[in-house]
Parts: sequence; C-alpha cells; structure tokens
Amino acid sequence: MTKTEVKKAIQRGLGRGYLAVRDDPERYRDLVFWACGHNLAFDTQCEGARTWYVWQLVSCYEDKTPFRDVVVEKLRNKKPDWGWDIFCFSELLAWFAQDGDSEAERVLWEKYAETLARLRAFRRPCKRKWATRDCLESVSLALAWKEENYTRIAADLGSLFLENPSLTAWDFEWLYQSRPKGFNGRLRKKATGDPSLKAWFASFDTLKREEEEQRLARQEASREKGQSVPAGGRFLSIYLKRKAPELAPPIRRGLPCGKRSGGQGHRPGGLFRLSLSPGPIPGDCRRGIGAPRTPDRCPGSSCGASASFRSPLRHGTPGRGALLVSAYRFEKLRARG
Repeated sequence: MTKTEVKKAIQRGLGRGYLAVRDDPERYRDLVFWACGHNLAFDTQCEGARTWYVWQLVSCYEDKTPFRDVVVEKLRNKKPDWGWDIFCFSELLAWFAQDGDSEAERVLWEKYAETLARLRAFRRPCKRKWATRDCLESVSLALAWKEENYTRIAADLGSLFLENPSLTAWDFEWLYQSRPKGFNGRLRKKATGDPSLKAWFASFDTLKREEEEQRLARQEASREKGQSVPAGGRFLSIYLKRKAPELAPPIRRGLPCGKRSGGQGHRPGGLFRLSLSPGPIPGDCRRGIGAPRTPDRCPGSSCGASASFRSPLRHGTPGRGALLVSAYRFEKLRARG
C-alpha cells in the first residue's frame, strides 16, 4: 500500500491501515504522528473520537514518548471552544496514562486545573462560559477512569455548585452517567462528611426529581385530554397502526426529511415528520409542513432525530405534537388511510 492509501485507511479507521503500520512501523511513522494530532472522527458525538484506534497505531512502537509529546502540545495549545478537539486529545492522553505514563496524567490534571479556574472566573452566563464548561467535562471524563480521580473531580465540581448557582447537575450529567452505579454508590457513602460531595449528589438528586415530576405532569395532561401517546419504539408503531384512519389527513401532508440528490422521491431509510395538527405548531422554531415549497427540516443528526422520535410531546401537547416514523411505516399508514 502507498502512503496515500494508508493515510486514507487511517482516516476511516480501517483495519488495513493498522495492519500496514504494524507490518512496517518506521515507514508510516509520520502518518501516526499526524493521526495523534488530529481528531479522525467525522461526527464525534455519534461515533466517538476513535482514540482507541489511534492508540493501537501508537502501540506498534516500543517508544511511545514522541507520540505522547505531540498530543501534549496539541492539548496545551488548545483553548476551550465548541469543538471536540479537547475531548479527543484528553481521551488519547488517558490511554497513555492508563499504560503507566505519569507525565500524561500530570498534563491532564494541569489542563483540568486551568479549565476549572477559567470556569470559576465566569459569573454571568455567556457562550464562552458554556464552551469552557463542556471542555472541563471532557477533561474530567478522561481523568475519571480511576476512582480517586473521580472523587477529587466530584468534590471540585460540588464546591463549584455551591459557589455558582448557575451551574447545576445538568451541566455535568454526562460525567455522572459515565460512571457505573457502584462507582457513585461507594462515593455517596463517603459524601456524608464532605459538603462538596454532598452538594454534588444533592444536585443530581434534584435533577432526577424534576425530571420525574415533568414526566408525571405530561402523563396527567395526556389523560385529561383523553389521548395517550406512547413514548416511542414498538409501542409507538402499534399506536400509529391503530390510529391510522384518524391520522390520515395529516399523514398525506407529511414531507420527507430529505431527498436523494439529483432526483425526486423518498429516501428508503428516511424519517418522516407527521404533524398531528393541520397547521404550524405554535412555538416551534421550524416552519409548518404545510408551508408551500418548504421542506420539513427535521433534526439532521441521529441524536436530534431520536430525541424527537422518543418524545412526541416535545413540540406541544398530545393534540399538537410531531412524530418521526420510518419511510416504510409512512407508506403503510398512507395506504391504510
């Protein structure tokens, strides 16, 4: 394989790229250096940062220090922003740290302290504050592979909650959910004598209680209107099958989320938004599906699409909601209608 072919394989995370590096490490050393300094993922939120793949490439060399230095330089020079680079470089350094590289762990703590200090300095909400918060969570996730590290981070963030009420459990829910239940259970027992740890867990207890209250309120609103829309999945399919005659008019007005480039028609695996009201939904940032020559712009990412699919009441009450169904189900419902 040529270097261009190997580089393309590494960009895509393919096994043949790793096999080429393993068979001739010195020839492709510069490509591994390049991979260490870039986030290879196309959509990090959906597919992860591919740091495990890059670590396998690095593991083909006995001396990993030069590759670690590349990642360290990238992480130190990167300022908090809305991208995923800090998450990628932190996670890659965590692989070095778990392999016994104390310098990698020290640099992670250095970046953690720097980002935490930046976040403490913000007293009013602004875009830079939320970007800094996300970067702090990324570095914390990389460090939380050890229980003592997670304990220290939880105490720091708990004290931050006490200092700044605008920061709550919602801001670091990813970090909390990433740890096993036993992890948090053992730490909760230690929280009795530590006010910072108590604040950490109290904030998450409040978040869970509020989410449960909202769920019960939605159920009560559905019962009052005599309509109970299931949350999603198989039960939603059964519901749509039974209610097809009632949903026939809005279903005929449904538009596909996207069209094939250069032609008309539906994508075989596309999603369709079915409006349960004849016109635009009040308060919905997207225009109604009845608007002339306006495609229905449903969330482009799988995360947004699944969120809308699982939460049909997200854009209004049960009588004025929006559902996402597959192209296959759309055609079946339209045939029944």
